Amino acid sequence: MCKLTKLFMGTMLLVFSAITLAANEATSFAYPVRNQNSSPTEQSGNANGFVITQNFNTSSVYGGSVASPNGGWCGSNVNLSLLPQTDEATCKQNNGKWVYGHTGVDLSTSGACGGEIKAIANGVVEFSVGFSGYGYLLKIKHTLPNGRIIYSLYGHRNSMMMSAGQSVARGDVVGHIGNTVGVNGETGGACHLHFAIFDQAMPPPTTPVGYVYDDKTGVTLSGNPITPNIIRYFYDPLLFINDRNNEWQAILPGTGYWSVNFSSTQSVTTRTAYVVNSAGDAKSLQSAVDAGWISSDVYWWNGSSWMHYTNPRPIDSYTISTGVTYAFGMLRTDLTLRWFTPGNNYLDARWRQDMSEFTNVNASLGFGRGLRETYSNDPNWDVTYGITYMVYEQTVNGTMYYATVAVAYSKADPLVRYVQYYNPQTSVWSGWVRVYQLISFSFFRLMPKTRLPIVDGFFIWR
Repeated sequence: MCKLTKLFMGTMLLVFSAITLAANEATSFAYPVRNQNSSPTEQSGNANGFVITQNFNTSSVYGGSVASPNGGWCGSNVNLSLLPQTDEATCKQNNGKWVYGHTGVDLSTSGACGGEIKAIANGVVEFSVGFSGYGYLLKIKHTLPNGRIIYSLYGHRNSMMMSAGQSVARGDVVGHIGNTVGVNGETGGACHLHFAIFDQAMPPPTTPVGYVYDDKTGVTLSGNPITPNIIRYFYDPLLFINDRNNEWQAILPGTGYWSVNFSSTQSVTTRTAYVVNSAGDAKSLQSAVDAGWISSDVYWWNGSSWMHYTNPRPIDSYTISTGVTYAFGMLRTDLTLRWFTPGNNYLDARWRQDMSEFTNVNASLGFGRGLRETYSNDPNWDVTYGITYMVYEQTVNGTMYYATVAVAYSKADPLVRYVQYYNPQTSVWSGWVRVYQLISFSFFRLMPKTRLPIVDGFFIWR
């Protein structure tokens, strides 16, 4: 019989003075400009002080004017300058490149020139160089508690400032906002920061330009083959930080099972949680299981007794509902559990990420590029749930189809959401699948929209 002891949240701390994390381990994150703990938005006067002037995975006409109704713009094969063709097919027929996906966010504000740019987390500088399109570009490597590596990019700085191999800590000044665009610091346009985050799985070239583009030859300007749907390797950078910015902790002073009530106001996810030992080494929950620090078994309190999942999922895959108490088994005496309360400030970005992950997991079904201009959100779809849709290209046996992916989300608790897709070959919806974190996907028959059962899950590796 497992020992289950209530841990009262009076031990929850926001300042972590007792433990110093190992150097260069990226655990908590902050925004790269001004007030690092407040979210930039598209509206002026927000608490951060910076405004999103172009969002992630959007398309705009060359020069930053009104977004193209066709989801992109046609650029010259030579220098990406604007060509007159207004649709993708005509563009490629005329040897142009169709430019359609902004790989980061642009952040600016009144008087932005010279403003400080700060590291979003602990890391090591990969390079600080002049780069065509980005100007003075900085790339920082961050190692997450699960061992996975991500990179942050900071473009258009006004000087080189940093050097490869330098260690940085969250909040360190790593540059100043400028309007450089060329390899030698040539300038152009308004001062702003192009900020991006991408995964270690990014294929060459590992520092792509600020937009995704392709042409009928399938080769980029630098001669590298096009990777289909390359935008999948990028995170929406503001959503990524928003999920890892509001940190809490519970000190677990001994072995055995200790219970934690994570939040009384909203759900949290165990995929961003981690444990730290007395030496400051941090591990994700699954990495801690693999290392023998904690048990893989998880219990939850149903109001009268402790329950154990009969078909347990990976420990990194739980969405913990509001006010529910979970118990974790500690196999060491020096562990502190840390987790984040998601800000939920970028909900449309979260639904689009769910769609992207779903198509990524199911790449064998032929999913390709998502057509961002088809995205729509109906918050009044159901009394309890809203729904979002987006169309994705789907190639099967050489034939192009257009499949619709939908995400239904709880209005009261946005981390509770389900995904399904419409198969254009069979004219059938797949059936709702609960979003957890990433292993597999199984198709189920279509359910009525008011019934959203937990039938299975797909698990995101981020």
